[in-house]
Amino acid sequence: MIIKQLITKVIMLLLLWGGLASQLTAQNIVAAEYYFDTDPGVTNGIAMVVNNPADSINQIDSINLAGLTQGKHQFCIRYRNTLGKWSHTKCYPIQVMQPRTTPLIVGGEHFVDVEPGIGNGVPFSVNTPMDPYNVLDSLDLDTLSRGTHRFCVRYRNNMNQWSHTKCYTIQVSQPQLPAVIVGGEYFFDADPGIGNAPSLGTFAAADSINLIDSIDMTGISTGLHVFGIRYHNNMGQWSHTARYLVTVTKKAKLVVVEYVVDGTPGVQTGTTVAANPPAAQIVHKDSTNTAALAVGWHTLSVRAQDENGAWSNNKTDSFFVCNGSTALANVTVNNNTICEGTPVTFTATVTNAGPNPVYNWLVNGAIVSTGSTSYQTSTLESNDQVEFYLESNAYCVLDSTITASTPVVTVNAKPVVQPTPSMAAVCEGDPLTLTATGGQTYSWSNGVNNGTAFFPTVTQSYTVIGTDANGCSDTASTPVIAVNPLPILNFNALATFYCDTLNGVVLSASPVGGTFTGTGVSGNAFLPNSAGIGTYAISYNYTDGNGCSSIATQITEVVRCLNMSTSQADLDSQNKIKAYPNPTRTVLNLEVEIAAAQTLKVAIVDVLGRILYQSELTQSGTYQVDLQELASGTYFLQTINSNGAKTQEAIVKIK
Repeated sequence: MIIKQLITKVIMLLLLWGGLASQLTAQNIVAAEYYFDTDPGVTNGIAMVVNNPADSINQIDSINLAGLTQGKHQFCIRYRNTLGKWSHTKCYPIQVMQPRTTPLIVGGEHFVDVEPGIGNGVPFSVNTPMDPYNVLDSLDLDTLSRGTHRFCVRYRNNMNQWSHTKCYTIQVSQPQLPAVIVGGEYFFDADPGIGNAPSLGTFAAADSINLIDSIDMTGISTGLHVFGIRYHNNMGQWSHTARYLVTVTKKAKLVVVEYVVDGTPGVQTGTTVAANPPAAQIVHKDSTNTAALAVGWHTLSVRAQDENGAWSNNKTDSFFVCNGSTALANVTVNNNTICEGTPVTFTATVTNAGPNPVYNWLVNGAIVSTGSTSYQTSTLESNDQVEFYLESNAYCVLDSTITASTPVVTVNAKPVVQPTPSMAAVCEGDPLTLTATGGQTYSWSNGVNNGTAFFPTVTQSYTVIGTDANGCSDTASTPVIAVNPLPILNFNALATFYCDTLNGVVLSASPVGGTFTGTGVSGNAFLPNSAGIGTYAISYNYTDGNGCSSIATQITEVVRCLNMSTSQADLDSQNKIKAYPNPTRTVLNLEVEIAAAQTLKVAIVDVLGRILYQSELTQSGTYQVDLQELASGTYFLQTINSNGAKTQEAIVKIK
């Protein structure tokens, strides 16, 4: 019997070690902190946010170096895993240096001939810092005497450093004025000498002049003469003298004019008009009867005779004999009733307009379009008066100017549609209602029905077209309506079960600021001893800054637990188990009574429900479970027999 029990204990130890090995779970990094130079103590460093637990993290780019002096420093970092354990601290030497500044030109100074010393020259500034700069164009040359000078310049950068001085040789000369003609003189035959001939008068300075028409011919005899002319410029310089051979004659006056219709004077006998006394020109106004002339084109030819008996050449012009036609204009419109802003077209049909007529369209007396027999507008308002103006240049037209009125057009005002959303922003999954007013029927974008709730999924604006009883419409849009996502909650996991003797379990979730609810919940704690034995739903409800809420719920169970130095639980009248010592440091003894042909399943689990040891016993006896490798804390001994009877009690492991 003793050998059998020893064999059973060995088997149980092997099962315990196998169970512990099979239940090992990798622990991920969930937090970290760092410091410079001096260790402030664990949890007192600068926190680093780890959004997703991981085996390793690399956030070196997020380290804030602000406030560190230039030179060498120690950068140290450590991590915390899901069990709350901190890693060793790892330190690295770093070198903090001041970033270099790019030198750019921001100003400078220049001087001429004499070096005044740095900072004492003529200063200049550069509005936009740059690498190159040219200040030569800003030099005032009016203060320099004519001749050779030495121009020098140096620059200052944004670090207040001066460049070397660069000098250039420049030549200052007097500008030369342009030469232009300002006067002149002329003579006939004998040259009286420069400055002694008759003046050409006063005229504006110019490169060239033509004053031949202003020459005074008084006293010059008829016949052949030499005409001389010369000019002087604004610097008092005279041109060469130009000489021309001219013939001076005396004008003969007119004594008679002869004209003929559809003929040639001198060939056909024409009508004559005499000038008494003879004159330089003859003005004759006559009304010729065209009744005997056929409708169409005709010619009028004229010649004149001077007092010396010489006839001029014939001058012929044309005229048209008309039959008295009338210009007409009739205006139609494509739509007599329109909505405000709708295009409408007016069309004029014209008669006897001529080859080059003038067309004007007027609205309320003001010209709005020219050169066309049609006019389209989309700005017509109610009571506007539209007119068509025709100025005909047709031959024989009796009334060449026509102003035609247009048909009356009724302009209905557009409705003013006002869209109103039920909410300026919604949470994901919340309903939204869009309602428009001002029209009779409405058509919304995205298939939305007016006044009917729907569930938006994206942030956007909505457009509505409202139509009134006249068929006139207006389009309006809502502001952009945001669809805010629901907050994502992280409700830290609860254990599968808790002992009914446990005073409280701290509840934690993120984002912080929400509310925990459920039976046995008080603030941010769950009180199993207050809740009592049973199954409970524990919820965390959080509302973000947009008013959007999410709820996360976990299920846990409160079970009966015995917490005494020697715990005994009766499964039934035939199967019993006794565990001791409790608390224990190393070994937990299990005394079991098992009915024939039955089994007793035994397991040790932690507060998260993870199985650390399990075994199936078939015989009564005393068994030992080695707990030496377990950390200090509370564990649970769970048993179940063949009939399904269960027990659970708390086991405390101490150092």
